[in-house]
Amino acid sequence: MTKSTKPIRIAAPAFITLMNWFAGVMAIIFAMKGMLAEAALSILAASVFDFFDGMLARLLNAQSDLGVQLDSLADAVSFGLAPGFIIYRQLSENPEISPILAYVAFIPAAAAVLRLAIFNTKTQNEQDFFGLASPAFALFIIGITLSTELSSYQQFTNLFQSGTFWITCSLISSVLMLLPLRMFSLKFKHLKWKQNEYRYIFLLISLAIFPFLQIITLPLVIVLYILISVLYHFNYKHIKTF
Repeated sequence: MTKSTKPIRIAAPAFITLMNWFAGVMAIIFAMKGMLAEAALSILAASVFDFFDGMLARLLNAQSDLGVQLDSLADAVSFGLAPGFIIYRQLSENPEISPILAYVAFIPAAAAVLRLAIFNTKTQNEQDFFGLASPAFALFIIGITLSTELSSYQQFTNLFQSGTFWITCSLISSVLMLLPLRMFSLKFKHLKWKQNEYRYIFLLISLAIFPFLQIITLPLVIVLYILISVLYHFNYKHIKTF
């Protein structure tokens, strides 16, 4: 890659990363207006942009330190601060919750920023994650939000509207993001069962429950991912690494 073409190639994935950031900003605006379904869908759009910016950077051979830093800043907004505003809106409108307790909503946002800072200061040669990735936390929050807005399962929606539930989720998510728990990635280096057991089990169960639970599947598969990752963590010594 020549010096003249490299900035142009870097600009393409950088633009998609900025779209990730913009979607996160829109999610915050929607959440502040009480439009929680729209906020959740904006974060979902941000996750799509987050997926494609890295893919495009690899295809164009345009990985750069700028891209890494820009991606982290966008993720801090879209997958840390934006979900925090959704939780804050849920708690601040709950009459059973003290206005002061509503600020617990931003503890996961702080944990996400700290996690990203730790990630950027380490050389990452591992295929796995350590701790819950902030996009997974965001998917959990938007899954709950969309389930509350769209689901016909009243037993779930009643739970999801509980202030205690949101506070508990905020605190547990914050711990999980910073916990040195080895969590498997969904990236496949080959399609054989061996060395991919945990990935296949997770995907098969997720696909099996989707026809029955539909939108509620999204937060449940994040819980499933965490539970399987706990097994993965404690069995890691017996897993042959790539």
